[in-house]
Amino acid sequence: MTVIPVSPNTVLANALTHAEDVLAPRILATLPEKLVLVVGTQINGDPRIGTSLVQSLAFAVAARLRSRFGLPAEVLFGALDNAAYDLKTDPATGHRFQRAYAQALDGQALADLVDGLYEPRLTALSRRTGIPFRVETYTQQQAGEHFRRTWLRLLPRIDAARRWLAPSTGTPHVRVSCPSLGCGCVRDLRSTSRRRRPGQHQP
Repeated sequence: MTVIPVSPNTVLANALTHAEDVLAPRILATLPEKLVLVVGTQINGDPRIGTSLVQSLAFAVAARLRSRFGLPAEVLFGALDNAAYDLKTDPATGHRFQRAYAQALDGQALADLVDGLYEPRLTALSRRTGIPFRVETYTQQQAGEHFRRTWLRLLPRIDAARRWLAPSTGTPHVRVSCPSLGCGCVRDLRSTSRRRRPGQHQP
C-alpha cells in the first residue's frame, strides 16, 4: 500500500525557525512603536537559577526582536511585592492569612530589597545586550488606571478568562483583608473551613 503524505513537512514541522517567530505575526499586524517584554518575579528571596534564566532570556529575546524588526525594545521587570511575607493560620477556623511584602515593608525598604537582589543582574544584562530596563512593582501596576479599567472589563467575562488567570485549576483567587482590625493580613478566598466564631481569630 502506498502512503500518501497528508500535508507537506513545512506545515507539520519546522514552522518556527527562531523563537521570536511566535511574536512575529502580532508585531507585523499591529506595528507597535515599541516592544516591551515583561518578566515578573516574586521578590521573596535570592533569585534561583530558573529565575535568572528567564530574566536572561527576556533580554536576549528583546535584543533579537529589536534587530529583526528595527523597533526600540525594553524589558519591564515586574517586582511582585504581593508575594507572601508571612502566613498565619487562624486556629479556630483554619483560614490561612497572608501578609504581603507590600504590607510588611515600606516603599524604601522594598526598593532596597529589589536593588540588592536583582538590580546588579538586570544592569549587567542591560549592558551586555544594549536593552534598557525599568522596574515596576505590582503595587504600582495595580494602582494604575489601565490595570483597573482592564480588570473591570474582565469581570463580566470571568468564565472565559479562568484558565488565563489560574492555568492549573481554572479557579481565580482573590484575597480579602483580615476581619481583625489592624491585622494587615489577607485571606485567600479559595480556602474552605468551618465558619469563624466571633472573637476566635488570632492571626
